[in-house]
Amino acid sequence: MKHLAKALLICLVAFAPLLAQTPEDIAREAGIGAEEIVDTSPRAQLWADIVAARRAENLSLYETLTAQYNQQYPNAFSRVASTADEPYAVLPGLSNGNGTSNDWGPGDVPVSTANILSPLIAGNAKSLRLRVDSLGNKFVAYIASNRDTLCVFRSTDQGLTWTRILNVLPGGTTKWHSFDFFVTDSVNNHLLGFAAVRTLAAAGYGGQLYWLSCLENGSGFRAAGIATRPAGRGHINPAIVSDGYMWSASLTYWYTAFQNVDSTTGVGNQALAAFSTDWGTTWALDTARNSFNDFDLDIDYNFRSDTIGVLLTNDITATNPNLRLQRIPLSGLGTGSTWTQLNVGATADPEFGGSFVSNRQSNALMIMYTRTQAGIDNIGYGISPTGAWALANWTLNEILQLQANNQNRADLDCQEAQGAFRVAYVSKGPSRDTIIYTSAFTPPFAGHQIVNENRNASTSTAPSVAGFRSTAGFGGGVIYSELGPTGVFYDGSNINTDVRPTNELPGTFALEQNYPNPFNPSTTIRFSMPQTSEVTLKVFDMLGREVATLVNDVKPMGTYEVTWNAANLASGIYYYRMTAGSFSEVKKLILLK
Repeated sequence: MKHLAKALLICLVAFAPLLAQTPEDIAREAGIGAEEIVDTSPRAQLWADIVAARRAENLSLYETLTAQYNQQYPNAFSRVASTADEPYAVLPGLSNGNGTSNDWGPGDVPVSTANILSPLIAGNAKSLRLRVDSLGNKFVAYIASNRDTLCVFRSTDQGLTWTRILNVLPGGTTKWHSFDFFVTDSVNNHLLGFAAVRTLAAAGYGGQLYWLSCLENGSGFRAAGIATRPAGRGHINPAIVSDGYMWSASLTYWYTAFQNVDSTTGVGNQALAAFSTDWGTTWALDTARNSFNDFDLDIDYNFRSDTIGVLLTNDITATNPNLRLQRIPLSGLGTGSTWTQLNVGATADPEFGGSFVSNRQSNALMIMYTRTQAGIDNIGYGISPTGAWALANWTLNEILQLQANNQNRADLDCQEAQGAFRVAYVSKGPSRDTIIYTSAFTPPFAGHQIVNENRNASTSTAPSVAGFRSTAGFGGGVIYSELGPTGVFYDGSNINTDVRPTNELPGTFALEQNYPNPFNPSTTIRFSMPQTSEVTLKVFDMLGREVATLVNDVKPMGTYEVTWNAANLASGIYYYRMTAGSFSEVKKLILLK
């Protein structure tokens, strides 16, 4: 996600030997004639046996084979030597912003009012990230604008209030450059795992990549190097994920992908991957792709095929970047086996800024990115509904919503415990940028929600989206920054509207009259759906102005009750409208204070 920084990168690489490509180089980058190589050495065979034991959840055999592997190949996983100036944590215990907005309401909740790192410095738009745990608690992280602090916040009440739980300082005379993080289950706690890069304060791209971790309250902080930085090189712009939802704590692995670049120019020549089988203590390295300036990396794990995928963008033709998806079975990761390349962006248009997710409920695979058509940016996507990796199983080059204005900086999420694909992206306007949210269990995506109704979104940072579980069911949330970029704001579903499923199985769509009616200040609305559908339930005043969005989500078949608190509105007549598929109905309610 480096649309703005991409122009700077093109200027840099225009003079670099890397882009003096021959026809043979271009063919090799396109994957023409590439042949998959499977390592059959004794070491690779033993590693494959370990993966098979893990897949069978034969813990005894897994531990025996792992001990044998570590003894015979002690350098397969390495621990980067610690230094005196490693990153360290401060527990601030500071409360921050809070709010009382309705679901997707106009009063977005402030997480922090601080300035955040500009993507023009980091080289990508992922300056702030939103993640959730399996209980529905939400976590936000960003790098401060002065690059001195990686700030971490938590909300335990569906995004209504936020507390800063951790400040991580880079150590010595270094500055933070880029990061990503993920949340996964660990025994009875949840672990936050970060891949974070620091560079020398002066400037440049000589990034050192670190693993950072802490418990859900910010305690138990650890820092360790992931990979040793070669002389004259730097490791930057990481993505990180865990397979913890699918495995017990003792069988959980962490995976990260990152760029290997020239420390002076920032031009890359490798897309690297690393993985840890012991919660970040030691790491094994692999190369997802060699020789090319690959950027905008994203990584995920597919349970169905026990496979790792890395999505990347390449600008071998500087004015026409395109997407490549690299995959490798876990049994071949870290051995001499080669990655298989899928040309998932095969149009003649520029494609960049990709996100990649694996649906751990349905095993579907999805990519999302920006595609420039006739000079206009649109959000493109592709999907493999069954999780099959072969290109023939993908539906590619779909457009989310064709518009005359630029739409870019998309973020895609599929929370492990749910199965819904959730998207946030930026819609460019003549006087302001707008953050848009949409979701679907299976594309195409229908309908959308404006996130920042009363704020101007940053023109450089990307929003971050996440699905979550709550006592009322499932929902989605988005964070974004205002112009500057300054401040971090949260908006989403289930903030203070209670959506409760009942045990009834309806035969038709229905919207019932609210009760009590008249009401002050709360009332309950019931609605029913005979099938899984994307449903919206909104409230309007007598002039037709939207005053509240009570539901905007994909929900399974069932009957639901929504409690709406209208304490912030004046007495009067209002209307509520439910839309689900081709069904739409409007009813009147009366607020009497």
